[in-house]
Amino acid sequence: MIDKAKKIDIKSVIENDFNFDEEFYVSKKSKFQDDFWDFFDESLTRQTSVPISRLQINWENYRCHVSGDSNEARSIPDQLIYELKILTAISYLVDSSLKGKGWVKPQTVIVMVKILARFFSAVYKESLISLRSQSGSLSHISSITDIRLHDIAETLKSYSFKDGKALKKGLKDLTSPIVTRYLGKGVLWTNTDIEALAFKYETQRTDYNPVMPNDLFKFLSNRACGEVKGFLNWLNIEAADNGHAEIPKHKVLECSSGGNLVFEDYTNIRKIDREISAALSKKRHFGTIKLRAKFKEDHGILLSDVLDYIYKVQRAAYTIIGMYTGARYSDLTTFQVGCIKKHHGIYVLLGTLVKSQDDLSPEENDIWPAIPIMRDALRCLEEISRVTFNPYLISSRETVPIGVKPTPLSITGFVGSMNNYLREIDTTERWRSWVISSHQLRHSLANQLARADLGLMFIAHQLKHLYSALNAIPPSVTLMYGNIADISAQRARQTTNAYTEIASSLYDPDTPVAGGGAEEFKQRRRVYFQGMAAQGWSKEMLMAQLSKQGIPFASVGTGYCGGRRDRLLKDGTKETSPCIGSLQCNPGKCSQAIITSTHVPQWKRIYEQNIQMAHDDAFAHAKDVHLTAALEAKMVLESLGEKVENS
Repeated sequence: MIDKAKKIDIKSVIENDFNFDEEFYVSKKSKFQDDFWDFFDESLTRQTSVPISRLQINWENYRCHVSGDSNEARSIPDQLIYELKILTAISYLVDSSLKGKGWVKPQTVIVMVKILARFFSAVYKESLISLRSQSGSLSHISSITDIRLHDIAETLKSYSFKDGKALKKGLKDLTSPIVTRYLGKGVLWTNTDIEALAFKYETQRTDYNPVMPNDLFKFLSNRACGEVKGFLNWLNIEAADNGHAEIPKHKVLECSSGGNLVFEDYTNIRKIDREISAALSKKRHFGTIKLRAKFKEDHGILLSDVLDYIYKVQRAAYTIIGMYTGARYSDLTTFQVGCIKKHHGIYVLLGTLVKSQDDLSPEENDIWPAIPIMRDALRCLEEISRVTFNPYLISSRETVPIGVKPTPLSITGFVGSMNNYLREIDTTERWRSWVISSHQLRHSLANQLARADLGLMFIAHQLKHLYSALNAIPPSVTLMYGNIADISAQRARQTTNAYTEIASSLYDPDTPVAGGGAEEFKQRRRVYFQGMAAQGWSKEMLMAQLSKQGIPFASVGTGYCGGRRDRLLKDGTKETSPCIGSLQCNPGKCSQAIITSTHVPQWKRIYEQNIQMAHDDAFAHAKDVHLTAALEAKMVLESLGEKVENS
């Protein structure tokens, strides 16, 4: 049986003359000889978001059956099925067998092989009809190695499926030397031949906008934040986010009974219903008729009112998580009760990164930075999970029956929930034609983080584009020097014209700047404005022009970097920049850095956090370090005209 940690090395396959015999296990459940291969593993979190049909293949569905004299082959000969089994096993089990790639996911292989089988069925049928019409003989194809390039090209002319990308890859994979070895001889085409063929592809959408308009992002965010805060207030749970959010009205919130009492009574009735349904083997509410009547009498509302409210809060929470994690749908479905953790002084979400990761890699140890409102949204879902009995936070509102394995929400359900929420709250129908997609959420977050001037490194980390480099955060690093995500994300929601604000704070000669390079920059700025004024430019005209040109500096979150490294001094010596990587950049000391008033919230956060840590016994060993960092932050703030009270 396949060992979870085992990979079949290509070297051993070649040198030891490895064979996929009939008894060889291609998965934990299936042998090579089986007509049904099942790669679904209930123990793997990374497979929770994968449709089970993509993890299973029934070879019998492709076995050749000739129906009387109808001249129609329904599928492919046994030999082709055997060879496709070989390709499937090699692609999935043999490490680095095809084009230098390592361990691939079973669903990737299964989808590709199913597409190949469907195409070869069309090739075989085309060949059979053609040869019978000419000479009455049977098809010349009994093996993949019998298929000619001409057969493929002719079939493609009438082939209706637009799966060119996967089909092209499958045909190319069949040219691999290791596959050829098991087929006995090579196929009758090359990679170059395949590239020249006319495949059909899915039409790329031209009407799709990958980024939400700022107004829509702000509208959804603010409304969902209010929904989440209202639910936490109702349950008397303190919210982590202290930003202002208007709490939408709902019948349940107007109930005179306390939220805690209402929710506990509601949860208890759902629990009893679940137990009765399990005992009767069918969903019944008869056993709680009296409890339901008493619930209405005690609280003045129906259970359906609470369900309606919970569902609304649930969708609002999905919206916040989707908008602010930057995680893919497959990653979101791995978040479970208890996923909020504290690492090195900051809050993170603990889940499982799915894309580009081996299914057998360690799970539930990947992290996503968690801003306060995101933690609030997850806290709401944790409370709701007490009602649904489902540990997956992205899940249905329905109760998981006793004895049934909990599952997360499908991608259709997840995206549908957010679109339904938008339709419900958009009473003016301004966004009635807008459709939210899971990938759009990632693009929109990146856009908002950029508008918030958060810095490329943090954005890359949030979107898991630099996952391998930032997997383990060093204790001395707090995600871009002070965990500024919460401040910057809030600023993104509130800023009306980010470019004008940034340009004004940087270029206006009357605005303060700080940092190691501040004095030199202020002098150059003053000279520039004096020169432009002499040419007839007003300050307002210059600000409007400069705001359109972008910022000629790299953002490091807490300031701007001029990008210069070693600096040649007048005495001929070189001054090396104190930069030790963007995650530990210190604009307060670096001579290449400029800090503007737009960075005040980040520096306030740095000051407050380091003061807090300096007085925390858990960080007693680094008290001096935190006090020094707090002092530097205070000096920066005072240079920008901000008053800082001693703590």
